[in-house]
This record gives sequence, C-alpha cells and structure tokens, in this order.
Amino acid sequence: MIGKLARAAAVAVMILAIAVTPLNAVISSGQFDFRWPGGEFHSSVRVLVDDHTGLVREVSMAPSPPGAYVPVSNPGSNRRVLIVSVDGSSCDRGIQLVLDRTPGGYLIGERTLEGRCALGTGFERSIAIYLWSPVDASLVDFVPLD
Repeated sequence: MIGKLARAAAVAVMILAIAVTPLNAVISSGQFDFRWPGGEFHSSVRVLVDDHTGLVREVSMAPSPPGAYVPVSNPGSNRRVLIVSVDGSSCDRGIQLVLDRTPGGYLIGERTLEGRCALGTGFERSIAIYLWSPVDASLVDFVPLD
C-alpha cells in the first residue's frame, strides 16, 4: 500500500514539474535568417540571428521605430517582440545578430559584413525578433561583435 502511494506521489511530482517548466527551457537554441531585398541604391542583405537562449520564434524585417535611434526596443508595450536597429551602409552584404543570456538580462551582439562601394553609411535597417516569452528591451545590451 505504501509503495503504491509513493509511486503515485512520484508521478504527481513529475507531472507538476513538467507543468511548471517554462516552454523556453525545453526549446533548443537555433539559427533564423531571411534576405532583406535590394533596391535601386542598396544591395540585398542576408540577416542571420543566432539564438543561444531558446527564446526566438521568428525573425523578419521591421519598420524603423520613430524618434531618436535606439538599438533595441519593444514596439509599444509588446514585450514578445524586440526591434533591433542596425546602422550600416547601402553596400552591406550581411548582418549577424547573436542573442545570449547574461546574469542581468540579455545581450545582442551585432556584426555587419560590408561590401565594397563608395555610397557611404547611414543606412538603418530594423529587424523584428519574435519571442516565445516576454523580454523587456531595457534588459538587453547591444554590442558590436567585431
């Protein structure tokens, strides 16, 4: 009788542990990418996001947030989306973003693969990172990888 109760209690604890485990703890990290289409004055750009957190669900192009340049923001009050703004040039060939956890929050590292041309800088691209769990942009540090 005691053995049956112990097994039932162990099963109940296991079910409870599975029920309270956050989904992002069991989702593996991964890579996400898309191609930013070229235009009359700029080349197409491959955007690669390396997720080392398991939080990323999807990535895509995004409109640049209004106002002053902010490297990482949440659109409105939506904490399940991070908008990452990257300042580059019209000759960029690729953008790599790496999302990592830190003791105080998160870190996004950025590397731009530049092409050769004489058309200058100041070309801002914004990337939407859609998340499985909410993240406040104020907890995300943005640093160059180079």
